[in-house]
Amino acid sequence: DEAIDRETQFANTLESKTSLEEYLLNAKVDMDLLQSELAEKNEMLSMEQNRNKNLKDQICAKETELKELDSSKTSARKELDSATSKISQLQDDVEERASALRISESKLSDMTQQIAEYERRLFDKEASLKQMQDEAIDREMMLEDTAESKTSLE
Repeated sequence: DEAIDRETQFANTLESKTSLEEYLLNAKVDMDLLQSELAEKNEMLSMEQNRNKNLKDQICAKETELKELDSSKTSARKELDSATSKISQLQDDVEERASALRISESKLSDMTQQIAEYERRLFDKEASLKQMQDEAIDREMMLEDTAESKTSLE
């Protein structure tokens, strides 16, 4: 009986050992599969991290570009404001010069009229002087005629 019990016990132990070995073999296969999956997942994670780093770098580059564009925009606005101010000043200068030109044209017109008036007066005085010279010549001739007549009468 003891021998049968031992044989049964041995058979049971052998069966348990075989089951345990099978379990360990299956566990090792499962572990190998899990390690393979883990390696794949780590590789995917690494790729995603690289993509994220690249995206972060691109975002940083775009942010820098946006800051530069904003700075350029600010500079352009300042230049535009300055140019607008200069245009306003130039318009004021042009208006002042146009006003001064109108005043000068008015003065020139007045002076031209005065010159024309002076020329008329000068012409009238020259004509009057000519008339007076003609009258003086006529008187001299009459005086000469009178003097000649007087000398011939004597």
